[in-house]
Amino acid sequence: MPFTAAGLYRSITAKNPSRGKFRPLGFFLKCESMNIVMYGINETDTARLAARYGFSICRSIEEASAPHNLIVIKPIEDPAMRETLYGEMERNADSVHSVITTTRSDLHWLYYTARPDMLFTVNIPSGDNDEQFYELQRIIESQLGLISAHEE
Repeated sequence: MPFTAAGLYRSITAKNPSRGKFRPLGFFLKCESMNIVMYGINETDTARLAARYGFSICRSIEEASAPHNLIVIKPIEDPAMRETLYGEMERNADSVHSVITTTRSDLHWLYYTARPDMLFTVNIPSGDNDEQFYELQRIIESQLGLISAHEE
């Protein structure tokens, strides 16, 4: 009998019925806390990612109380507000796992708020939401350890 994924699934669930139940991918989170700052990324994509990977959504870094959070921050034009965010990032540097942005104009000061290995940019032409969402998924999956950062 040839090997099939459906056959393997049936054999696993027959032995252990609880295995067949849906669990969000956030179940696979292995670290104690993962806070990802989503700077300039629309809230619709952030909500889809949070639902898919088991994250909570917050509006500030200091508000993040759940173990795994996507922190939504809209692009900031005011220099005083940028300084406030910079201070928040500095105070909470240990709890921020990574920063993802699509806003190129703010990269010069975002470099100062995050370590280079924590900063990810998605540079997709505006209007192509499906491709942008796919890239965001891949970044989050690589941070969760679900894929290698080098997989295509």
